[in-house]
Amino acid sequence: MLPFFVLALLSACIANPEISVEGAYAVKEGDVYAVFMGIINSGKGDDYLTGARVVGHEEARVEIHSATMQRLERLPIPRGEVVRLAPGEKHIMIFNLKGQVDELEIVLSFEKSGEIRTTAKVRR
Repeated sequence: MLPFFVLALLSACIANPEISVEGAYAVKEGDVYAVFMGIINSGKGDDYLTGARVVGHEEARVEIHSATMQRLERLPIPRGEVVRLAPGEKHIMIFNLKGQVDELEIVLSFEKSGEIRTTAKVRR
């Protein structure tokens, strides 16, 4: 009985996040793109967005920003919540992207969940 109780307790402590993305889109402002979306954590553990990259555009520099345009090393994605990346709030910035694009394939990197791909259509 005791080993089962310990196993159940450990399972509760090692709760996993379940990350998904909704409504991703990008807006071009001058020479940079701002990317917005909802990041959903429907799991039982917290996670962190730690970076991103644009597929096929290795020259692009991607940063996570706060509402005050400060670069963030990681963005908390609490369990059971939706973190909105929106205009005037937290968002992703893409610099040095060459050429005109209509959509961006973005790989988001999470501390616990690994990489998740999403596509963001560019709104004019």
